[in-house]
Amino acid sequence: MRAAFQEVYGLPAQPVALQDSDWQQIRTTAQLYGSWDHLYGTALAFTFQCEERFDWGHITVQLEANSGAVTGAKVYSDSMDWLLAGAVEEALTGCNFRLEDMQKALKEKIADPAIAKDLCELLEKQSI
Repeated sequence: MRAAFQEVYGLPAQPVALQDSDWQQIRTTAQLYGSWDHLYGTALAFTFQCEERFDWGHITVQLEANSGAVTGAKVYSDSMDWLLAGAVEEALTGCNFRLEDMQKALKEKIADPAIAKDLCELLEKQSI
């Protein structure tokens, strides 16, 4: 492994001897990053959900709406754009729960115009 590392990265590799305290930190970190809350986040008591598969990946959008406004958003996606879910959540949270307002927010906040267009069309298919 050391030779492969040195070959791939062109850097010298030195073995690291782990102490007992290091193993405890590794277990604690593995437990944190393997937890349900870290992997999937906290559950949202959503009032609206839609999902679809696109060329760029699958997306599920869950929204909590109160008094005509989106008060919470949770988005799950297997897109290679690891920032997409958070960007959609940020764009929709605080928006009026109106098709036009949500589409406008997506067009403004989603970096890839093709993905923003797909998301706007997904919302358009819903009964909003």
